[in-house]
Amino acid sequence: ANNGAKRPDTYGGVVDYTGASAHTFSEFCNSDVYYKDHPEYFAWNGRNRINSALCLTNPDVLQLAIDYTRNILQQNPDAYMISISQDDNIDICVCENCMAVYEEEGGHYSGTVLRFVNAIARDIAADYPNVFIDTFAYMQTASAPTMTVAEDNVIVRLCHVTGCSSHTVEDRCWGGTIHKYASSLDGTILPLADCLEAWGEICEHIYIWDYHACFHQYCQIYPNFDPLLDNMYYYQDNNVKGIFAQGAYQGE
Repeated sequence: ANNGAKRPDTYGGVVDYTGASAHTFSEFCNSDVYYKDHPEYFAWNGRNRINSALCLTNPDVLQLAIDYTRNILQQNPDAYMISISQDDNIDICVCENCMAVYEEEGGHYSGTVLRFVNAIARDIAADYPNVFIDTFAYMQTASAPTMTVAEDNVIVRLCHVTGCSSHTVEDRCWGGTIHKYASSLDGTILPLADCLEAWGEICEHIYIWDYHACFHQYCQIYPNFDPLLDNMYYYQDNNVKGIFAQGAYQGE
């Protein structure tokens, strides 16, 4: 992502997100605006509606996202990429419709996200053929669905939040895991390499959100320095098209 920085093309250049670059669900469906009158827009957790996540099978929520996307594009004719991405938590909707999608997609929570983003991508494709819709494969949505294939104008940004910081992604080491979370109904926690390889089967445009800061041992000086270069080669070998390297806690 750009975030105001300028780098020459010889160093990879920059990629500009139009609008917010991450965690954008609350941009088009903010709970302060909609929760009181439309609690059905938000996730059912088995007991009640929670305002920290959306129900992605609700057609009205999809229309809000489409309207948000088109509004940004109308105001920014040179836009290249827009983020439609989950907020920064591990909450999911377990309503009947969302559960049905998870089951169809091999139990993976990412099924609702990819179908949701695909619908937006199809809606804008004819009018904005050069624009990509970017979304996260992050925490509870890290593992790829088994039925749905990403549209040609969809980018999946896989975030490196599991596994060991002292070994390469390809090693599939679990030592020093930062977050342990399930990304499917059966409680499976997959190594990042497994997630990347599975996403590569269903999506042509894979980006990585990498963490060059080591949050597990944040006060040490680059305890994860050794595997960083090998990880870059591994990403390249697995058809990754872009990388954002977060080097500080604040994401700068």
